[in-house]
Amino acid sequence: MSKLLLKDMSICFGESNFDNQFIDLFNKFDWEYKLLDNKQQMSETLNLLQYIRSDKQQVSDPTRKQVWSKGWEENLQAFLRDGNTGSLIPKFFKKELISRLHKQLIYHKCDTFILNFFTILQNFIFKKYFSNYDNIYEFGCGSGINIVSLHQMFPDKKLYGCDFVQPSIDIINILSKKLDVNANGVLFDMSNPSYGFKIVPNSCVLTSDSIEQIPNGFRKFIDYLVYNKVELCCHIEPCIEMYDENNIVDMTAILFHEKRGYTIGLLPYLTELETEGKINIIHKKRTFIGTQRMEGFNVIMWETKK
Repeated sequence: MSKLLLKDMSICFGESNFDNQFIDLFNKFDWEYKLLDNKQQMSETLNLLQYIRSDKQQVSDPTRKQVWSKGWEENLQAFLRDGNTGSLIPKFFKKELISRLHKQLIYHKCDTFILNFFTILQNFIFKKYFSNYDNIYEFGCGSGINIVSLHQMFPDKKLYGCDFVQPSIDIINILSKKLDVNANGVLFDMSNPSYGFKIVPNSCVLTSDSIEQIPNGFRKFIDYLVYNKVELCCHIEPCIEMYDENNIVDMTAILFHEKRGYTIGLLPYLTELETEGKINIIHKKRTFIGTQRMEGFNVIMWETKK
C-alpha cells in the first residue's frame, strides 16, 4: 500500500506551504491506497464504459429539480432528527473504495476517502482566499455542507446560502436558528439570475459542484456576477477542458461528463471574459483527485477588473 503525503497535496493544490492546522487535519485521515495494476485498470475502465453506456441521467431534465428538492429535504429531516451537521453530508459523497488519482484508478480501504479530500480542500481554499472578506455567498449551497464549514472557520462573517429549491433554503435558516450560524438562505435560480439580488461590497462568491448542473444557463450566471463586480469568485467544479484526451482513464471521465450533460465551456468562457478585459483569472488548478467516474474538485478563481 502507498499513502498520500503532504507533497501530494502540494501537487493537487499548487501550494507547498501548509499551516499546522491544515497538517493536523490532513493527518487525521487514512490516506492509504493501492494503485490498480494494468489488468485491474483495464477491468475497471471497462466497467466504467459499460456504466456510461447504460446511464440515463441528464442534468438538464426538468424533473431533476424535484430530485434535488427531495434529496435536500432528506438531509434536512435527518438534521432535524439528530441535530448533527454530519447529517448534511450530500449523498453524492458515496462510500466508494475506488477513486481517481493522477489519471489512474486507485483502491483504498477508507470509504470516505473522497469526502476527506473535499474536507481538506475546503480548509485550504477557504483559509487562503476567503479570510479578508466580510461576506461570503455560496450559490448552489445544497445541503449546507460548505456553509457549516465556513461558519466553523469564520464565525463572524456574514454568510448567504443561495439555491433554487426550498429545502436547501430551509436548511440554511434552521442552521441560523439552531446553531447560531450567521447565515441567510436565499431562493435563487442560478440559470436565471435575479439582478434584484445584489452582492454587497467586500464579498466573495463560492460555487461547489453547482455550475456543473446548469449547462444552459451558466453564462447568464457568470454575467450576473460580473455585473455585480464580484471581488473574488471561487469555482470548485468539474472542468472537462482540464482532462487529458490521450489518457484512457481521463477519457472515461470526459465521456461520463458529456453523457450526463454537465456544463461544458466554463473555463473557455472565463478566458473569453478575461480577453475582453472584464475579469482576471487569478488561479486555476486541476486537483487530480476524484471519484471513480469523474473529478469534481478543480479550482478556478477570478476577480472582476476594477
